[in-house]
Amino acid sequence: MSCLSEVLLNEHHYIAVGTALLPEDEEVDLVYEENASPAKEGRLLLLDPVHDRSSNTWTLEISAELKTVGAVNDITIIHEFLAYAAASKVSIMKYEDAILTELSNLSSTFIAHSLFTAPPSKYQAEEKLIVGDGMRSVLMLEVDDESGMIYGDDRDMATHQVVALAGIKDRGQGVVVADVSYFSCVLDRS
Repeated sequence: MSCLSEVLLNEHHYIAVGTALLPEDEEVDLVYEENASPAKEGRLLLLDPVHDRSSNTWTLEISAELKTVGAVNDITIIHEFLAYAAASKVSIMKYEDAILTELSNLSSTFIAHSLFTAPPSKYQAEEKLIVGDGMRSVLMLEVDDESGMIYGDDRDMATHQVVALAGIKDRGQGVVVADVSYFSCVLDRS
């Protein structure tokens, strides 16, 4: 498992799981020598927690499954769509009738590592999808709330190897960005 997130899709709670399928042990050393990612593929799973009241037990049922190129590094929700980061791509997905359908994607990152949905503020009227690049930058993507299409992006090249993103609220909305060198914080003092 490479990531885990609770998501709300179509007014139902799911557990979204990202996986990485790793090569056999003999192949791992060769992959690291070539400075490549060891995971060549992964999966995105939507798990439905089901409660059996008669026995008071919980089970997880797979509601949807999607194979990906590279490990699934992060999962979030934006405008009621599921967004996931895998390899060098960020995809916006629609979930309907137990099927995940890609609506749009962006492949302009080195390693799509971290995702965060920034809420509306006095500086932005709608949610924005923040993408932490595992090699070089932070991107702020605009996603259409009706079609799920990515239609705009801003990039900040000041970071190096983003390893985590998180939202904070301290006299305003903000995003904390952690990279291998330091962490930074951008606040909207609204």
